[in-house]
Amino acid sequence: MWYREGTITFTQGSNTLVGVGTAWNVTANGVLPGMIVIGPDNKLYEIKRVTSDTNIVLSEPYTGETQSEVPCRIITTYEGDLTQFSARFTALMSRMSADSKSMRSWLTALDEVTIEREDGTEVTVKPLMQIVNEHNENVEWYKNNTDAIDAAGDKAREAAASAAAAAESASVAGEKATQASQSAQAAASSQSAASASESASRVSETNAELAKEAAAQSEAIASSAAAAANEKAIEATNQATTAKNYALEAKSSELNAKASEDNAASSMAAAAESASSASSSESSASASKDEAARQASEAAGSAVIASTKATEAEGSATAASQSKTAAESAAIRAEAAADRAEEIAGAVAMEDASLTTKGVVKLSSAVDSTSESLAATPKAVKAANDNANSRLAKNQNGADIQDKSAFLDNVGVTSLTFMKNNGEMPVDADLNAFGPVEAYLGVWSKSTSTNATPEKNFPEDGAVGVLEVFNGGNFSGMQRYTTRTGNVYMRNLSGTWNGSDGPWSVWRNVQGTARTLDDSMDLDFLAGEDNLGTWRNSSSTLASLALHYPEAGSYAQGVLEVLKGGGFSYTQRYTTRRGNMYVRCLAANWDASNPQWEPWLRIGSQTASSFYDGDLNDLTDPGIYSVTGKASNGPLLDSSGATLLGVLEVIRRFDYVAVLQRYTTTGTGTTTKGRSYERVYTASSWSEWREVYTSYSLPLNLGIGGAAAKLTSLDWQTYDFVPGSLITVRLDNMTNIPDGMDWGVIDGNLINISVGPSDDSGTGRSMHVWRSTVSKANYRFFMVRISGNPGSRTITTRRVPIIDEAQTWSAHQTFSGGLGGELSGNAATATKLQTARTIGGVSFDGTANINLPGVNAAGNQNTTGNAATATKLQTARTINGVSFNGSANISIPTITSRGRVTALTGTTQGAATGLQMYEAYNNGYPSDYGNVLHLKGATAVGEGELFIGWSGTSGAHAPVHVRSRRDTDTASWSEWAQVYTSKDSIPGVNATGNQNTTGNAASATKLQTARTIGGVSFNGTANINLPGVNIAGNQNTTGNAATATKLQTARKIAGVAFDGSADITLTATNVNAYTKTEVTNLLSSYVKSTALPSMTVRTSSVSGGDMGMSLSAFISHLRSNGAFSKSYWIGFGDAMGFNAGSINNITGFGAVELAESIIEVFNLPNGDYTIRLTTSHKADYGGVTNAILVYHYRSNRSPSGQWLKFAGTVGATSN
Repeated sequence: MWYREGTITFTQGSNTLVGVGTAWNVTANGVLPGMIVIGPDNKLYEIKRVTSDTNIVLSEPYTGETQSEVPCRIITTYEGDLTQFSARFTALMSRMSADSKSMRSWLTALDEVTIEREDGTEVTVKPLMQIVNEHNENVEWYKNNTDAIDAAGDKAREAAASAAAAAESASVAGEKATQASQSAQAAASSQSAASASESASRVSETNAELAKEAAAQSEAIASSAAAAANEKAIEATNQATTAKNYALEAKSSELNAKASEDNAASSMAAAAESASSASSSESSASASKDEAARQASEAAGSAVIASTKATEAEGSATAASQSKTAAESAAIRAEAAADRAEEIAGAVAMEDASLTTKGVVKLSSAVDSTSESLAATPKAVKAANDNANSRLAKNQNGADIQDKSAFLDNVGVTSLTFMKNNGEMPVDADLNAFGPVEAYLGVWSKSTSTNATPEKNFPEDGAVGVLEVFNGGNFSGMQRYTTRTGNVYMRNLSGTWNGSDGPWSVWRNVQGTARTLDDSMDLDFLAGEDNLGTWRNSSSTLASLALHYPEAGSYAQGVLEVLKGGGFSYTQRYTTRRGNMYVRCLAANWDASNPQWEPWLRIGSQTASSFYDGDLNDLTDPGIYSVTGKASNGPLLDSSGATLLGVLEVIRRFDYVAVLQRYTTTGTGTTTKGRSYERVYTASSWSEWREVYTSYSLPLNLGIGGAAAKLTSLDWQTYDFVPGSLITVRLDNMTNIPDGMDWGVIDGNLINISVGPSDDSGTGRSMHVWRSTVSKANYRFFMVRISGNPGSRTITTRRVPIIDEAQTWSAHQTFSGGLGGELSGNAATATKLQTARTIGGVSFDGTANINLPGVNAAGNQNTTGNAATATKLQTARTINGVSFNGSANISIPTITSRGRVTALTGTTQGAATGLQMYEAYNNGYPSDYGNVLHLKGATAVGEGELFIGWSGTSGAHAPVHVRSRRDTDTASWSEWAQVYTSKDSIPGVNATGNQNTTGNAASATKLQTARTIGGVSFNGTANINLPGVNIAGNQNTTGNAATATKLQTARKIAGVAFDGSADITLTATNVNAYTKTEVTNLLSSYVKSTALPSMTVRTSSVSGGDMGMSLSAFISHLRSNGAFSKSYWIGFGDAMGFNAGSINNITGFGAVELAESIIEVFNLPNGDYTIRLTTSHKADYGGVTNAILVYHYRSNRSPSGQWLKFAGTVGATSN
């Protein structure tokens, strides 16, 4: 959980925080000791105690800069801590004064609950389930974000490292003192070298007297004595100088010790500032101070040593004085020998000394001489030493360079030539300020979403990621931004850099995932260069017509594409999850403040993702619609008067005026299935619906099946004679010709058949059949009647006479108008039959009536059997097993099964009244098998059912169940209730009705084990009295509890005083918690330390590689160059070394020449990686240019690798 109300003032060095608008002392808010405050320096501080609603004391002082009005961010829950939840729960409970129903509602609710207080006011609180879930989610968050907490430990380790750096500084101070001593020794050595040179000169003079051994020996003795004297003097001088140097070294060591002590103090402060929470830092800094003190002590010891050396030097000076006296004496003795030697030397021709010849040595102070005969003077030696001291020391590896930044500039290593990792950008940075200048070139990290907004010129909201600033491209300035979600954006200067904020072009999304649509985005405003690309809608409630989506609701989830092109340069395309696709273009030039779009046009053939129940007259937009019975102005109604369900297609003419509607019914009846209707909208009105007839609908409406082509054969028993059809077939191709259809000669003449209308839904057909011929001899015309199923038809044939041909009548004919022409017999004048006939054995010639035997005048015909006199059936019959002859009523003693039945559900009623018996057989009853007795009233239609189950085991018992429903149409069936018997008794009750018990419960007169109540033993055999409660039941109390009408000491509840004498009101704002969304939004501003890449930047180009490398060879080549050793690696293809290197068509986009390409490798901790190739705009050996190729390798995927290509529009060229 989090507490984020109000703001905080942080004061550097103080452990007290002051809040404004905070309520830290309210228990329900969970701000307690041990919780964590996040400072403005992004460090974590532990709360020591809470003193008031606006004051908190930290365990350690705040080390960052003093800041006020910092948003409050306090973590109030950590792993395993339920005390905070309990405290907040208790506080929440204390605020409520609700009845048990309200409390139960709150405890069981899934959404927020409004509870009424006793004073009539209401408070809205989160349900218990949500509070528990939020607690569990936050505990889970802690588990998932232990890295952020471990970061505190990292800070402590960094502080320890700073302390170690302080100790190292002290060590460096000691090394500097040692170097000073070494410098003094070097100076003394230089002086000794000069003395040695002088001695060598004198020896050379001595060598000149070798011409005469005696003179040479005398001169050598004299020179030796003089040299000894000089050496003594030099030694004394050196010892005095050494003593002086020791004193200077002591002073210098003392100063260095003081500086080390100051440096140690500074290091200690730096360590404390790095992590005030790390006590080891302070200890290390103190250790540095002790070390500096030890150095000072050693320096003091050096001073004592120097004093001792000075004393020794004074002794040496005394010895030197004595030696000087001896030397003067020796010099006097040698003077004569020297004079003699000069005389001899004058007589001898002397040469200059060289590397190969003894002679006179000449001195020179020149520092640029190349002579091999001149000796260097101390002045020249000093100049050489000074020159050496101004050079870099090889063993320092550049550590002795004073201004390293200036050095890098001088050698050309700058951000203008190499990509520099600049680290984290300022939290309030504006990307427009990051221009192509040295201070901003390179890579910048943005690890928090704070201020990462389009207002700060980021490419998208909450854009945590990496910014790269390049000195190149259009107007020599480009930016590339990669978000943590994989989106990559680029932009360039649109003019010359103005020195402060641009001018920059808009951001363009060049690769990555789709951007997210939210409820603040109106699709009308998504155009322009900065909105090009793909947007996703993954919400089931986001799409609405108010936000100008083409559809609304959950089925409108989908993808929006903003494209460059089309009417007025911009087009939108929206695809729903059901496959519907819509397109629209701008209706006018793009105006971000008032965009004008054409209507959405749907393309494709998918049905709209909703049911339509409006007026069909209003549907003029093209599409396919699912019409319900509530719709109006449909073509066909069902039996209830509602529009028949169907599918409506709307097609609009190009002129946007005329509209065609085509309606197809989807009923299930014979006359409602698959009927088609059409109408059009023109001249501002709709035409009537007109049915489109098919082979199915023609027989229904008109009985017409259409004319058929000449058949190759026709079988009168099996052919399907469609009503209204016209058929032609050759006579000799007909089979199963009906009796009475006499065609005379069977030849190849055509036979015509005209099928009449259908006989309702039966199989009967009437038709005309005639011969298609001009020959009267063979011409025939028949009326045919067909009935019965194909294969067993009954066919009746009647020949129709032809008026211009003689006819033979095989049946009696009646002509009411008389007949003309010749007649035979007495047919023209007859009043009786020419030949009498008998009817029933009685002669009849037509002249008089006759009577028939067995039929009286009343018309009662004589019958056989007892039919004339029967009062009962001649043969008795059985009804339901009971004999019945009609002489008396009978009773039916049994109920006959009505067969298997499916269990009724919901409010469904039984069909028949009275008592019926059914069989249950796997059809929804309590058991798979059994008998069902169903009872239903005739007037009051209440119903009941008794179900007697069958056991699957022979002879085993099965349970009996009952249920019922009341006598209203909307009543539902009750649940099945089992009827318990001795075979399946009530749980816990035996067959005799005695409940099964354990222990002595069945017979107990006391408790089997005595229990204590208020400390008094009780086994149920006698009454007991409890301490502090008298017989009357009045409990003894302390204080004013016995007579109290209010609290003796008033208490505060959530900061409001309460003594019990009156109700108090707690505001709903006290019942405050943070939602998961709020926690997620807050956490989005932080990033794990492990997520920050360790950047490795190549300072030299990559070369080598074969032509047409495979993928594995290319990976191996990168690995040999260290591309997989760091989280991020970049290399540049050497234009010379890579002329022979390229990768084959492994990308799927053609060969790629690696020369002058930029290769970047992003490595993940688990060994997976991503390679990004940015190719050159020219390729000497051909291949892909002006493109970015990305290879993603994920070991747990199949396939594990995939190449992607991103190519932009090619711009202008420049030389």
